[in-house]
Amino acid sequence: MPDCLPMDTPTRSASPANLLAVVSEDELLLQALVREVLKQEGFHVETFGTADAALQFLELHWQQVNVVVSNVRMPGVIDGVQLAKIVSERWPAVPFVLMSGYAGLRNDIPSGVPFLHKPWTLDQLTEAVWKVVPRPDFPGPAAS
Repeated sequence: MPDCLPMDTPTRSASPANLLAVVSEDELLLQALVREVLKQEGFHVETFGTADAALQFLELHWQQVNVVVSNVRMPGVIDGVQLAKIVSERWPAVPFVLMSGYAGLRNDIPSGVPFLHKPWTLDQLTEAVWKVVPRPDFPGPAAS
């Protein structure tokens, strides 16, 4: 039996791209939710509880990363806004999405970085990600 692929994987395995998302979120339940949503969208997901840990990963793997999704306020030396600034300066081709539940939003968010105010919906999360990440070409209707 040469064709023994599971029936639930044709869309992802048919994708010409291997999408990688980095998620930086200290709330474990929210981190797991973001990971699952992005997995359903076809991403491989690396999760981190601090922006510092996400930055360490990015230092080594930024070329493979298709998007970074980060909370603003987290424990550690740097927060999500500082991570967004570092990423936009060092690796401007790596898209970034910020999210926060705090009303006192800072004015120093890099331009072009979408912001999701918690609580966001699953649709708002996927919309924000696909706004900054080029969709891979899937077989089917022509992409615009």
